[in-house]
Amino acid sequence: DAKDPALKDRAECLKLVMQPGMRPGSDHDTQADHKSYGATTLEGRHVVESKDGVTLRLVTGKNKGREVEFPIGDKAVAGMLLARAREAGSDGRLFKVSADELRQYSKVKDGGGFKTKDHRTALGTEVAVRAIAGMRAPSTVKERKASVKEVATRVARVLGNTPSVALKSYIDPSVFIPWSKR
Repeated sequence: DAKDPALKDRAECLKLVMQPGMRPGSDHDTQADHKSYGATTLEGRHVVESKDGVTLRLVTGKNKGREVEFPIGDKAVAGMLLARAREAGSDGRLFKVSADELRQYSKVKDGGGFKTKDHRTALGTEVAVRAIAGMRAPSTVKERKASVKEVATRVARVLGNTPSVALKSYIDPSVFIPWSKR
């Protein structure tokens, strides 16, 4: 879809929900007491290039004015963001797509019915699976609680929310089953 001029903004914007796990954002959020941004409301100034790569640095809606960073590991996405930032300028929007348009686009992809939150949940669950694979299986209830908290903290860092929200809303509970079978 990124090659189709009619779908390019939606496709590239949805990639930011799917890969670094951004929220869609909305114009309402940019007018709030704690101005916050998401994929649809990104501006050129949010794209930061350094010797280590490209990072999106912004305030998100769930962080009460605290800045969060979304490192961009995919070189193609990083290049796309840099190009869009140059074209938009510091205060210009990177995408010409609203949050509602992005949500509608998400619903028709991959068989349909997917909310943007579903993509964030898939990413959170993927991060949790990788974290669990690198950990020793807990042998006590106390160790299990500590390990679950560690996994939730890793997911929260990626998605820009709290460990309790990550555990409740963005990690499929079945990822912890392997610990029960060891």
